[in-house]
Amino acid sequence: MMKFSGKQLSIPFAIVLAFVASIMPVTSYLISLSLFGLPHIYYELSYINNRCGNHMSTSFKTAILLVLCLLCSCSLVAIIVPITYYVEMVLALAFLLILITYIYVPSMLCFSLLLGFAAAVTFNPILVFFLMAFLHNFSPWAFLKERQASQNAFFIFLILPILIFCVSHYLSLDYSIHTESQIPVYLAHYIPLPWQQFSFTKAIFATAVYLQLIHYDSTIRLLPSYMTSKIKLPVIIIMIFAIAYISFMINFAMSRSFYSIFAAFHAWLEVPVLLALFSYKMKFDSSDKLLSETYP
Repeated sequence: MMKFSGKQLSIPFAIVLAFVASIMPVTSYLISLSLFGLPHIYYELSYINNRCGNHMSTSFKTAILLVLCLLCSCSLVAIIVPITYYVEMVLALAFLLILITYIYVPSMLCFSLLLGFAAAVTFNPILVFFLMAFLHNFSPWAFLKERQASQNAFFIFLILPILIFCVSHYLSLDYSIHTESQIPVYLAHYIPLPWQQFSFTKAIFATAVYLQLIHYDSTIRLLPSYMTSKIKLPVIIIMIFAIAYISFMINFAMSRSFYSIFAAFHAWLEVPVLLALFSYKMKFDSSDKLLSETYP
């Protein structure tokens, strides 16, 4: 597959984000999620639809969307009425997504992920649940890799996070400006409440926040440059973004709970999409027109 022209990952900008996430992880998390959480979902879904929407069979897309709707329904019910085995239910549906992909796109990649995912969930489902939230921030690297446009990704997605993990514990300055009752709620996005007592909690959170910032930058700024058509932003969509931001400012915890439903949809959608992209090869010409199709 040939390389595609588009915007590239910026090391200087990544270093700036790393510095900000290291010294102000909580504030960076709050502002970035409130401002860019919903927009990045819209941009990412637009990219996925543009890249893969017309190249996958209707039955495959229907099966994936059905499972995702069930998953989101569980998340909605869990907000209203606590579900005892909510995490296990979500992971079971996630396993079903991988299984469906393997049925339509049989490959060693899918089979290996099936076995690894099942073993990990059996070992510790809570760890897998939160680890998937953390690993989701790496998905732009995979999308750029598929486009052969992942220059600098190793440094930005691996080296910088390791450096942040090592130094952020000593650099974080903004925990004191937030109340003690708020901090556990914010950290719970990436770290379960029972695990927040460990000494490396702040380092993990700062690392996750940096990756979140890189994720937002990649999906909003970079991925659209590889699309065959521009992303449209109707007035109604911009209004929804504004309402979401105001909602986060008024009640962050409740807003994040409802936001998590949309976040779960797009995050788990990436699993079968990326598996399909890397399990099968597609050939494009210089105008990005599909020449040969091997998608399910």
